[in-house]
Amino acid sequence: MGTYENPFLCEALIINPMELKYENTATPSGQEGSFVKVYYTRLDKASPPFIGYCKTNRLAVSFVIKETQKDEFEEYLYAIKTVNLNTSWVSQFDEDIFGLCYGCWNEIKKI
Repeated sequence: MGTYENPFLCEALIINPMELKYENTATPSGQEGSFVKVYYTRLDKASPPFIGYCKTNRLAVSFVIKETQKDEFEEYLYAIKTVNLNTSWVSQFDEDIFGLCYGCWNEIKKI
């Protein structure tokens, strides 16, 4: 990782954000219910003659959440809940067609 001269010198941590993995884990002390370990594995630079990155089995990032929060966590992480936008595009130069109106955004929440 770092050196004495430059302790912040480190190699970039590369993950594929779409490859989230889960694994059952022990309930932390003082807690109740089932918990899961959420983690990503590292991607490393491919060795020649290959280019790009390759999967590894090395742990990159991990944390523990309640199993009941797993779906909610994925919705947050991957922005699964749909938000539809109703847009009105108008030109400020077409006053004959649009009068004095101007473009606006309206948010419609899908339930």
